[in-house]
Amino acid sequence: MGKILKTVMITGIFLFCGMFILRIILSDYWPAEAKEIYANSVLDAAYSDAGLPPEAFTQDPVTPYDNKDRAHFFFRYFVLIPDAKQIQLTLRYNDSTLEDIKNDLKLDGLPTGDDARFSYYLRDESGKVYAHSFATYSHFMIYNYRRVVFDNVDTSVTGMLYLDVYFGDADPETDVPYGSMLVYVPEKSVEKYQIPIKAK
Repeated sequence: MGKILKTVMITGIFLFCGMFILRIILSDYWPAEAKEIYANSVLDAAYSDAGLPPEAFTQDPVTPYDNKDRAHFFFRYFVLIPDAKQIQLTLRYNDSTLEDIKNDLKLDGLPTGDDARFSYYLRDESGKVYAHSFATYSHFMIYNYRRVVFDNVDTSVTGMLYLDVYFGDADPETDVPYGSMLVYVPEKSVEKYQIPIKAK
């Protein structure tokens, strides 16, 4: 009996350690499609006649999540393309966030990761908002990923930019977002980002 109990305890410890390590690995996993640059008509128009891409920059986040206590949303892979007046970034949220949305907003059913009721806006220092042009979706294990694109964003005049996440019918001019995070600080240093050359 003692050997069986010891075996069970050792197995349990290994399983716990394995799950802990897996969670650490997953916490920094972002699928390839969540990192890609998506070329819509706005970005296509910014390429040169020779197919060379416009200049682009990336910036490390000041804080990559929306709330230090609940942390529903995280973002990475921010790319600014000034000549196209475009910003792309990837938003990630856990499946448990969908449970929180259901409970917090008193919904009848559980939202899906790609629920059409999600909406995304950039908000500048003056309060002007920019709706997203489109957002891709992918899912891996317990995480949902949205690659979100914003057009007509002139960062030479916006000042700091915040990403606001809404769910359901919402007016970004007046309603409080479900999640919000600082995504761009003009005074903070940037690094050059290489957009792929357009295929001929």
